[in-house]
Amino acid sequence: MSFVNSTQWLQASDYGQAHFLDYVNLSAYSDYTRVWYYRNESTAERIIQAAKASTAEKMVVFYGYMPISPVKKYLEERGYKVRLIGDLE
Repeated sequence: MSFVNSTQWLQASDYGQAHFLDYVNLSAYSDYTRVWYYRNESTAERIIQAAKASTAEKMVVFYGYMPISPVKKYLEERGYKVRLIGDLE
């Protein structure tokens, strides 16, 4: 579990998932990539709204494996500190 939650693995798997057909000029694939990142940015925004609505100083979010890297990236870009399971050891 720690390995698949490591920053290195998440960045590699996100790249593999969202860019594995970059060399093929397919509009459907370009649409998939655009929607994939929009979906993850939207998820990060919902997490931010929940954090703002809460009076807690910290928040724990359990989320699916594949979107972890882009959601983490978007949260960090907005100034939030994100720790993954692998960071807790």
